[in-house]
Amino acid sequence: MRIASRLDRLPVTRRHRYFVAVVGVATFFDLYDLFLAATISTVLSKEFGVTAET
Repeated sequence: MRIASRLDRLPVTRRHRYFVAVVGVATFFDLYDLFLAATISTVLSKEFGVTAET
């Protein structure tokens, strides 16, 4: 518990904010990729008449 409490007391620096921003942007694009794949697959399945059974 001593290490965790010491880490909690450390000040937040510019480097921490930079890493949080990089991870946030990467997460956004990862989720956007999933959204785009779902949207495109829906449109293509309607366009070509593909169902889950075929």
